[in-house]
Amino acid sequence: MLLSGCIGDEGTLKFEGTAISGPVAGDFTLTDQDGNQVSLRDYSGDVVVVMFIFTRCPNVCPVTTQNLGEVADQLGDEMDGVTFLSISVDPEYDTQERLKAFAQKHGVDWPHLSGTLEESEKVWENFGVVVEKSFIDSHGEENQTENNSDNPSGENDTDDSSDGHEDGDGHDHGEEANYSVGHSTVMFILDRGQHKRIIWSGDSWVPEKVVNDIRILLSENH
Repeated sequence: MLLSGCIGDEGTLKFEGTAISGPVAGDFTLTDQDGNQVSLRDYSGDVVVVMFIFTRCPNVCPVTTQNLGEVADQLGDEMDGVTFLSISVDPEYDTQERLKAFAQKHGVDWPHLSGTLEESEKVWENFGVVVEKSFIDSHGEENQTENNSDNPSGENDTDDSSDGHEDGDGHDHGEEANYSVGHSTVMFILDRGQHKRIIWSGDSWVPEKVVNDIRILLSENH
Protein backbone atom coordinates (compact mmCIF):
# COMPACT_ATOMS: atom_id res chain seq x y z
CA MET A 1 0.00 0.00 0.00
CA LEU A 2 1.29 3.47 -0.84
CA LEU A 3 1.35 5.32 2.45
CA SER A 4 1.57 9.08 2.50
CA GLY A 5 1.95 10.96 5.75
CA CYS A 6 3.96 13.36 7.86
CA ILE A 7 7.66 12.45 7.74
CA GLY A 8 9.69 12.85 10.92
CA ASP A 9 13.32 13.96 11.26
CA GLU A 10 14.62 10.43 10.69
CA GLY A 11 12.40 9.74 7.71
CA THR A 12 9.86 7.81 9.75
CA LEU A 13 6.13 8.39 9.56
CA LYS A 14 4.95 10.70 12.31
CA PHE A 15 1.57 10.99 13.99
CA GLU A 16 -0.16 14.36 13.69
CA GLY A 17 -2.37 13.89 16.76
CA THR A 18 -1.15 13.42 20.32
CA ALA A 19 0.51 10.01 20.49
CA ILE A 20 0.08 8.07 23.72
CA SER A 21 1.07 4.61 24.91
CA GLY A 22 -2.37 3.81 26.23
CA PRO A 23 -3.76 0.54 27.52
CA VAL A 24 -6.19 -1.66 25.67
CA ALA A 25 -9.58 0.06 25.75
CA GLY A 26 -12.06 -1.75 27.93
CA ASP A 27 -14.81 -3.56 26.04
CA PHE A 28 -18.35 -2.23 26.14
CA THR A 29 -21.71 -2.97 24.58
CA LEU A 30 -24.16 -0.21 23.65
CA THR A 31 -27.09 0.16 21.25
CA ASP A 32 -26.78 1.87 17.88
CA GLN A 33 -29.27 4.04 15.98
CA ASP A 34 -30.76 0.96 14.30
CA GLY A 35 -31.35 -0.90 17.56
CA ASN A 36 -28.35 -3.24 17.16
CA GLN A 37 -26.15 -4.23 20.06
CA VAL A 38 -22.60 -3.07 19.29
CA SER A 39 -19.49 -4.14 21.23
CA LEU A 40 -16.00 -2.75 20.86
CA ARG A 41 -14.66 -6.30 20.59
CA ASP A 42 -16.67 -6.72 17.39
CA TYR A 43 -14.06 -4.56 15.66
CA SER A 44 -10.88 -6.24 16.86
CA GLY A 45 -8.38 -6.05 14.00
CA ASP A 46 -9.70 -2.70 12.77
CA VAL A 47 -8.37 0.74 13.51
CA VAL A 48 -11.20 2.24 15.58
CA VAL A 49 -12.00 5.92 16.01
CA VAL A 50 -14.06 6.69 19.12
CA MET A 51 -15.76 10.08 19.37
CA PHE A 52 -18.18 11.51 21.96
CA ILE A 53 -21.23 13.53 20.90
CA PHE A 54 -24.77 14.45 21.86
CA THR A 55 -27.58 15.10 19.43
CA ARG A 56 -28.70 18.46 20.85
CA CYS A 57 -25.27 20.04 20.39
CA PRO A 58 -25.65 22.83 17.83
CA ASN A 59 -22.01 23.44 16.91
CA VAL A 60 -19.07 21.28 18.03
CA CYS A 61 -20.59 17.82 17.54
CA PRO A 62 -21.94 18.59 14.05
CA VAL A 63 -18.53 19.96 13.03
CA THR A 64 -16.57 16.96 14.31
CA THR A 65 -19.12 14.54 12.83
CA GLN A 66 -18.92 16.17 9.41
CA ASN A 67 -15.12 16.29 9.62
CA LEU A 68 -15.04 12.58 10.40
CA GLY A 69 -17.29 12.01 7.41
CA GLU A 70 -14.65 13.76 5.31
CA VAL A 71 -12.04 11.42 6.79
CA ALA A 72 -14.11 8.46 5.59
CA ASP A 73 -14.39 9.97 2.12
CA GLN A 74 -10.63 10.47 1.90
CA LEU A 75 -9.88 6.94 3.08
CA GLY A 76 -12.20 5.42 0.48
CA ASP A 77 -11.59 1.66 0.16
CA GLU A 78 -9.22 1.80 3.14
CA MET A 79 -12.33 2.14 5.34
CA ASP A 80 -12.60 -1.65 5.06
CA GLY A 81 -10.11 -1.78 7.92
CA VAL A 82 -11.45 1.19 9.88
CA THR A 83 -14.45 1.63 12.18
CA PHE A 84 -15.93 4.86 13.55
CA LEU A 85 -18.00 4.88 16.75
CA SER A 86 -19.83 7.96 18.08
CA ILE A 87 -20.89 7.60 21.71
CA SER A 88 -23.54 9.77 23.33
CA VAL A 89 -22.77 11.77 26.46
CA ASP A 90 -26.50 12.43 26.92
CA PRO A 91 -28.00 8.92 26.99
CA GLU A 92 -31.14 10.01 28.83
CA TYR A 93 -32.13 12.15 25.84
CA ASP A 94 -30.37 10.45 22.93
CA THR A 95 -32.80 7.71 21.99
CA GLN A 96 -32.29 5.40 19.03
CA GLU A 97 -34.56 7.59 16.94
CA ARG A 98 -32.72 10.80 17.82
CA LEU A 99 -29.34 9.27 17.12
CA LYS A 100 -30.59 8.05 13.75
CA ALA A 101 -31.94 11.50 12.87
CA PHE A 102 -28.62 13.09 13.89
CA ALA A 103 -26.60 10.69 11.72
CA GLN A 104 -28.89 11.18 8.76
CA LYS A 105 -28.86 14.96 9.12
CA HIS A 106 -25.07 14.98 8.87
CA GLY A 107 -24.86 12.40 6.10
CA VAL A 108 -23.04 9.65 7.99
CA ASP A 109 -23.91 6.02 8.67
CA TRP A 110 -21.45 4.62 11.19
CA PRO A 111 -22.72 3.42 14.60
CA HIS A 112 -24.01 6.15 16.91
CA LEU A 113 -24.29 4.55 20.32
CA SER A 114 -26.16 5.05 23.55
CA GLY A 115 -27.18 2.97 26.54
CA THR A 116 -28.35 3.31 30.09
CA LEU A 117 -26.74 6.02 32.18
CA GLU A 118 -24.82 3.36 34.13
CA GLU A 119 -23.54 1.71 30.94
CA SER A 120 -22.58 5.04 29.46
CA GLU A 121 -20.74 6.26 32.55
CA LYS A 122 -18.50 3.19 32.45
CA VAL A 123 -17.53 4.01 28.87
CA TRP A 124 -16.88 7.68 29.66
CA GLU A 125 -14.68 6.67 32.57
CA ASN A 126 -12.85 4.15 30.40
CA PHE A 127 -11.85 6.98 28.05
CA GLY A 128 -11.37 9.66 30.72
CA VAL A 129 -14.22 11.78 29.38
CA VAL A 130 -15.71 14.25 31.85
CA VAL A 131 -19.44 14.84 31.43
CA GLU A 132 -21.29 17.57 33.32
CA LYS A 133 -25.03 18.04 33.52
CA SER A 134 -26.33 21.43 34.68
CA PHE A 135 -29.97 21.68 35.67
CA ILE A 136 -31.90 24.75 34.53
CA ASP A 137 -34.48 26.36 36.79
CA SER A 138 -37.72 28.01 35.69
CA HIS A 139 -35.86 31.28 35.06
CA GLY A 140 -33.46 29.65 32.62
CA GLU A 141 -30.51 29.75 35.01
CA GLU A 142 -28.18 26.80 35.59
CA ASN A 143 -28.03 26.10 39.31
CA GLN A 144 -26.92 22.54 39.96
CA THR A 145 -24.26 20.39 38.34
CA GLU A 146 -23.62 16.66 38.25
CA ASN A 147 -20.50 15.18 36.72
CA ASN A 148 -18.45 12.01 36.41
CA SER A 149 -15.13 13.81 36.95
CA ASP A 150 -13.51 11.08 39.09
CA ASN A 151 -11.76 10.05 35.83
CA PRO A 152 -10.31 6.70 37.03
CA SER A 153 -8.88 5.92 33.59
CA GLY A 154 -5.89 8.15 34.15
CA GLU A 155 -6.07 9.64 30.68
CA ASN A 156 -4.81 13.08 31.70
CA ASP A 157 -4.66 14.17 28.09
CA THR A 158 -8.39 14.87 28.14
CA ASP A 159 -8.49 17.05 31.24
CA ASP A 160 -8.27 20.39 29.41
CA SER A 161 -9.98 19.46 26.16
CA SER A 162 -13.50 20.77 26.66
CA ASP A 163 -12.71 23.61 24.21
CA GLY A 164 -15.67 25.66 25.29
CA HIS A 165 -18.05 22.78 24.73
CA GLU A 166 -20.02 23.74 27.78
CA ASP A 167 -23.67 24.42 27.21
CA GLY A 168 -23.67 27.63 29.20
CA ASP A 169 -22.51 29.32 25.98
CA GLY A 170 -26.00 29.52 24.53
CA HIS A 171 -26.84 25.98 23.53
CA ASP A 172 -30.59 25.69 23.10
CA HIS A 173 -31.94 22.28 24.03
CA GLY A 174 -35.63 22.91 23.47
CA GLU A 175 -38.51 22.27 25.79
CA GLU A 176 -37.97 18.53 26.37
CA ALA A 177 -35.01 18.88 28.73
CA ASN A 178 -34.40 20.88 31.88
CA TYR A 179 -30.64 20.46 31.83
CA SER A 180 -27.64 21.26 29.67
CA VAL A 181 -24.63 19.07 28.94
CA GLY A 182 -20.92 19.84 28.79
CA HIS A 183 -18.18 17.31 28.07
CA SER A 184 -14.55 16.85 27.10
CA THR A 185 -14.29 17.31 23.34
CA VAL A 186 -11.94 14.45 22.58
CA MET A 187 -11.51 11.71 19.98
CA PHE A 188 -9.44 8.55 20.39
CA ILE A 189 -7.89 6.42 17.68
CA LEU A 190 -7.28 2.79 18.67
CA ASP A 191 -4.84 0.52 16.88
CA ARG A 192 -5.71 -2.94 15.56
CA GLY A 193 -5.12 -4.40 19.03
CA GLN A 194 -7.49 -1.77 20.49
CA HIS A 195 -4.77 0.08 22.39
CA LYS A 196 -5.39 3.81 22.85
CA ARG A 197 -2.77 5.35 20.56
CA ILE A 198 -3.83 8.81 19.38
CA ILE A 199 -5.88 11.62 20.92
CA TRP A 200 -7.38 14.53 19.02
CA SER A 201 -8.92 17.33 21.11
CA GLY A 202 -11.31 20.11 20.21
CA ASP A 203 -13.11 20.66 16.92
CA SER A 204 -10.47 22.42 14.83
CA TRP A 205 -8.59 19.34 13.63
CA VAL A 206 -8.02 18.88 9.92
CA PRO A 207 -9.39 15.68 8.31
CA GLU A 208 -6.19 15.14 6.28
CA LYS A 209 -4.15 14.90 9.49
CA VAL A 210 -6.50 12.35 11.03
CA VAL A 211 -6.31 10.36 7.77
CA ASN A 212 -2.53 10.40 8.14
CA ASP A 213 -2.72 8.91 11.65
CA ILE A 214 -5.22 6.24 10.64
CA ARG A 215 -3.06 5.19 7.69
CA ILE A 216 0.00 4.83 9.91
CA LEU A 217 -1.94 2.56 12.28
CA LEU A 218 -3.30 0.56 9.32
CA SER A 219 0.27 -0.02 8.16
CA GLU A 220 1.40 -1.48 11.50
CA ASN A 221 1.56 -5.20 12.06
CA HIS A 222 -1.16 -6.41 14.38
